[in-house]
Amino acid sequence: MKLLDCGLVGLGSALGGVLRYVLGSAMTQRWPATLPLGTLIVNVSGCFLLGLVATTLGNKSESLRLFLGVGFCGGYTTFSTLMQDTAKLKPGPATGNIALSLALGLLAVWLGGKLGSYLGTR
Repeated sequence: MKLLDCGLVGLGSALGGVLRYVLGSAMTQRWPATLPLGTLIVNVSGCFLLGLVATTLGNKSESLRLFLGVGFCGGYTTFSTLMQDTAKLKPGPATGNIALSLALGLLAVWLGGKLGSYLGTR
């Protein structure tokens, strides 16, 4: 483990965390709903970005992978917030939130990977 690698992950995490806070708060204020849409949108878009990063970078740039994939996406998306938001819901909406988050997250990673593969062949 190198100090530079830790710095890249830390910087990416800080930027991702700030963006998560800004976007999540804006979504919640603009569209208050039964489901925590801010957390859902942040997590799904982070899944898409991680799928794209993983596919396009592969082993090409370890530094960029650490900054974007581990740091930024790790700080941007959050399983703990998903669980906390879900725990506040009644059983029906809670089940829907988990199912929607898993389904859309998997779809987003797959779509990001497909886009990355497409971009890599151009």
